[in-house]
Amino acid sequence: MILKQLETIRGYSGIVKLVLRPRKMSLQHIAAAHNPPQKHCILLHGWGATGNDMRFWVDALAATKAGQETHFWVPTYDTSWRNFAQSGREIKVLLESQPFDFSRTIVMGYSMGGLVARELARAGFPFQHLVTLCSPHQGAAPWIPIWWRRTPTLKANSKLINNLNSSNGDAIHRPKYHFWGLTYHDSGGQHQHDGIVEISSALGKELGDAPTRKIYSINLKKPIVGLNLSTPHVCALYPERIPAAFENMRMLLEKL
Repeated sequence: MILKQLETIRGYSGIVKLVLRPRKMSLQHIAAAHNPPQKHCILLHGWGATGNDMRFWVDALAATKAGQETHFWVPTYDTSWRNFAQSGREIKVLLESQPFDFSRTIVMGYSMGGLVARELARAGFPFQHLVTLCSPHQGAAPWIPIWWRRTPTLKANSKLINNLNSSNGDAIHRPKYHFWGLTYHDSGGQHQHDGIVEISSALGKELGDAPTRKIYSINLKKPIVGLNLSTPHVCALYPERIPAAFENMRMLLEKL
């Protein structure tokens, strides 16, 4: 079922098309249903993706009472020809060109989008909560082949990740960061990773205190091997697969 859903987002051939050439940045705005809205939610996608990948989170959150009073902002940015630090700074410029007060904002970054979110915060963009989901704060799992263009910046101990993790400009915001990760269970037992990111990396355990560090787990019937290794990681794109994470996001949105 999940693999079929993945294909509806973007098949593997589509990923290849996305990373083979540079992609221009764009910004989708889903206006609040109720006026006068004061809240904002920014959702940031992962590697080899577009903002369209975050639509299930947008739809689910927008259907809640708090979501109806919230503007949703979904950028699409290049993930192979530009690094996550560049994307974070460029998204800040793009958002600041909008005629809105972003002082009541929650930022959610999925996978590489969590690093983009932290760079957005480090660049000085205002927010009240920042959530990272399945993000490689200490780098992607060592079995993941990372070589194309700027993607080596996602390796453990890459210069860019080390720079972000040692930055005072990032550390000052960590009391507002929420680090969430995913594990899974299949016929081979319990796995302390989501196929792409190990749970210790997703939880950013080396980054000091944070309001929440949460582990969500899913059950899969078949063993995850080969090209299907990303299946658990992709599950995090579907709020119904991790309902506890959705409920926590809903509560954070209510608190804005």
